[in-house]
Amino acid sequence: ADAALTMFQDSVKLDPAGAGVAGVGAALLALKRTDDAVDHLKKATALIFRTSEARVACWHQLGRALAQAERHAEALEALKKGVEGGQASPALLRDYGLSCLAMKRHEDAFVALSLAGSATGAAEALKTAEKMVHATTAHECDDCGGEAFFERMENGKPKKAHCTLCAGSGRIWNRPCVA
Repeated sequence: ADAALTMFQDSVKLDPAGAGVAGVGAALLALKRTDDAVDHLKKATALIFRTSEARVACWHQLGRALAQAERHAEALEALKKGVEGGQASPALLRDYGLSCLAMKRHEDAFVALSLAGSATGAAEALKTAEKMVHATTAHECDDCGGEAFFERMENGKPKKAHCTLCAGSGRIWNRPCVA
């Protein structure tokens, strides 16, 4: 990581508005120099980059550094700027989702983690987010009134049938839209 830091620092000397700026922050994080990474990346986000990818990378690394420092509200803001700044990578969406979970924004976490796809750790975090959304939004089924069954007439005789909306559980939850 020390060698990587040196290489990224040399890259920044050659191209102060290039992608190496985010690399310096990532290398500082790898070296567990969280405060240095936060300071560097805060300055870096104010730069004018030639590409949106470099800007997004800086916001992503700043969010990671702030999350590592357990400054979750600030991390969430930085990661949100990264997500809004361009094409969000699966890793950025995963980190944004994890910050949303830390801030108890379960619906936002569910959406971000659903979009994160195959990013390492996203699937397990998605299960947690889904459980939390379910726990906080579950309510009695609107169709069956929580009974889980309907009584309908079949061949002139009453017959019980499972409610199709709640699949016979009597409860439904507000699943966020992931379009």
